[in-house]
Amino acid sequence: DKIPDLVYVDDLKEKYNYKKEDYIINPILGEYDSPTNQIQNLLTVNFSDLGNTIVYGMGESGKDELLQTMVYSMIDTYSTDELNLYLVDFGAETLINFLGAPQVGDIVLGADEEKLNNLVKLLNSELASRKKLFTAYGGNYSDYIKYSGKKIPNIVVCINSIDVMNEMYQDLVDKYIPVIREGSKYGIFFLITAETPGSVKMKVVQSCKNAICLQMTNESAYRDVLGRTGGMTPSQALGRGLIRIEEVCEFQTATIAKDEQFYNFIKPYIEELKTKGYSQAPEIYIMPETIKLEKLMDKYEGMHSVPVGIYKDSLDIAYYNFNKKVATVISSNEFDNMNVFVKNYVNCLSFGEAKFTSIVVDANNFYETFDYKMSYLNDKFNECIDALTKNNDAIQEILVKNNMNYKSIRDLPNTLVFIIGFEKFYSKLDDDHKKAFQKILADNKEEVKISFVFVDLPAAFKKYEYDDWYKSNFDTTNGIWVGPGLGQQYVIKVSNQLSSYSNITKEYGIVVKNGSAIVTKLLNEIK
Repeated sequence: DKIPDLVYVDDLKEKYNYKKEDYIINPILGEYDSPTNQIQNLLTVNFSDLGNTIVYGMGESGKDELLQTMVYSMIDTYSTDELNLYLVDFGAETLINFLGAPQVGDIVLGADEEKLNNLVKLLNSELASRKKLFTAYGGNYSDYIKYSGKKIPNIVVCINSIDVMNEMYQDLVDKYIPVIREGSKYGIFFLITAETPGSVKMKVVQSCKNAICLQMTNESAYRDVLGRTGGMTPSQALGRGLIRIEEVCEFQTATIAKDEQFYNFIKPYIEELKTKGYSQAPEIYIMPETIKLEKLMDKYEGMHSVPVGIYKDSLDIAYYNFNKKVATVISSNEFDNMNVFVKNYVNCLSFGEAKFTSIVVDANNFYETFDYKMSYLNDKFNECIDALTKNNDAIQEILVKNNMNYKSIRDLPNTLVFIIGFEKFYSKLDDDHKKAFQKILADNKEEVKISFVFVDLPAAFKKYEYDDWYKSNFDTTNGIWVGPGLGQQYVIKVSNQLSSYSNITKEYGIVVKNGSAIVTKLLNEIK
């Protein structure tokens, strides 16, 4: 008899006594019929053996249903330790039903360009990591699993309607091609659907060794994909198609549950999966709306570097070592641009008190109230310099006793002085205290134990740029610029092109290190 139009994944598993092999990704697709051999058998897709798979079919042929079946079979068979799934849906967006499954790292719908970009970054990073990791084990996933004694999950990326993706984001598809081409060797596989081979970039087609046809527009379309078919075409049923298993065979895609029961089945099933103790596959990281300091604190422990935000392109945490230079500038073309960042940065300093002593000098009366547990003053700036001078003199005395050996002071605590309103602060010092301030800068230039961060507009720094004390101690190739306008100022100098920095908002800044500028979304938890 012909295979029926309706077969169920769980029934096929029982009928054919399906058994998984650890770390071999071979999920159930359906049931196939081989009249020549007079057999019907379980149809699986062995990614570990065949690599990437591409499924062709016209509209309403069952591509969405096939993907749902494959995803269900994979999460039903493999733990998160064996498999991580990333689902990209430019079709009917039915893959969203698998949101929350532990093996599913993330689901990307067609309009989410940021996630699409960050997914390919994640995959490229993983590919590079695995190339290094597998070098001593034949340079491939299977040998690494067999001989290393360690385990690492396979990754399967499902892209529903890559032809639509190509229409919307042609350049983005090009970024995926290297991973599609190279990934299979390293346990990174793709399951892709499209209408016809002609609607997919040739480099993608060439990287998919395994091809499956659902209902196509005409008989020649099957031959184009599968070669000689003997005139065979699939029956008119949803999810019916052709596949080559030595010879071309007809198959029927299995179903998870009856249509009217699907949603009542899949949601409780995913909740049940969560109770099995599986870890959650890594999500696709995107730039958060609110950057919370506690999310960045793990790597802050034990460091003099302070987290200031998240780099826009790499999404890595941006740290800045304000103790590396005796004087650092934070500036913008408007003071209002810096309000949010200043409040969040001072909050950050309050977390760092165990690592260095922080003093906030508010020459602009920026804070109406100041409730952080650290030293704060908005007047008596001469007295502030007196206290810093006393600290500095003690440091210099130790250095002199040790023949200026800087190792003698490295274990002494650091002091960071954060000054809001550099020009007002400096102008309110009398001449003797200006000289004392300049001496502190000069004494700490080589081995920084007392450092300053100055917040003000470019004009405030510009008027001192030719003074010897300023030129000697202010490093203009390091600093932070907040908001737009970096290209129109000369306080912080950068060596790379500025075109990409002109349209940023005040939520973003430019972190400049040794003249190299990186766009960064700055801390913004406290509004």
